[in-house]
Amino acid sequence: MDDYYFMNKKVVFLDIDGTFRDPVYGIPDSAVKAVENARKNGHIVIICTGRTMGLIPDDIDKNVFDGFIAGGGCHIEYCGKTIFDSEISSDRILKMCNGLDRLGISYRIETQKSVYMTPDMADKLGFLGCTADMNSELRQMTAVNNKFQFRYTIDDYRKNPVSASKICTLSREKDFNDILSIADGYYTIKHSDAKNSIVNTEIIQQGCDKGSAINRMADYLKIDPNVCISFGDSMNDVDMFAASGFSAAMANGEKKLIEKADMVCPHIMEDGLYKGFKKIGLI
Repeated sequence: MDDYYFMNKKVVFLDIDGTFRDPVYGIPDSAVKAVENARKNGHIVIICTGRTMGLIPDDIDKNVFDGFIAGGGCHIEYCGKTIFDSEISSDRILKMCNGLDRLGISYRIETQKSVYMTPDMADKLGFLGCTADMNSELRQMTAVNNKFQFRYTIDDYRKNPVSASKICTLSREKDFNDILSIADGYYTIKHSDAKNSIVNTEIIQQGCDKGSAINRMADYLKIDPNVCISFGDSMNDVDMFAASGFSAAMANGEKKLIEKADMVCPHIMEDGLYKGFKKIGLI
């Protein structure tokens, strides 16, 4: 695509959980309308999620979007064509699992098609339930309508280990430094949940964060990242914001992310995405 096309057109990146879709209440009709109208106006709209492609909820119509960044940045596709894919090898996943097991840390492994979790992780998520004041990453893990929740155990994974997009842990704050030691050499994203005094952490490949993925997409489209606009709500969107020319956080998002945004949209369930699109002239 040439520079002239992008003089007035933008490439928009949307997180899923807490931004385009609420983990409990689903997708607001206004959010779908915002995406459809933005594309009619010539803008490109791309999902940028921590979920793997196989874990994207069934209520999301993939035909509504021009492309997908999944697994936090380890998988990128545009118009149905995969342009980047990189995962953590099964050997390295198992090595981290052994370390987490020794410390008694609850965790889950996310592959392209399945989620595997420790029994205590399943117990804790079931106990916590899903509440509105959780960060969106924890909400999607605890949501009762998560189609992969509690299906496979770590023992199942050990019987047939495969490469994975990431490991997610659930722990107390005091255990976070130990998790960092086990994840040495990998990129970690920390989410805090003050109400429950817990920390949920994502462990992914170095160079496979959302920001790096946006830069890869910009290179593929041969565009300046300044024409990119990002909408997000949690701390795994920080790098996405940094890589974009303009960033917008949802009012229901994590406070630390909101502080870094160029604009704050209303709550997701108050037509926040639609109003944000309208305010900056995408629709």
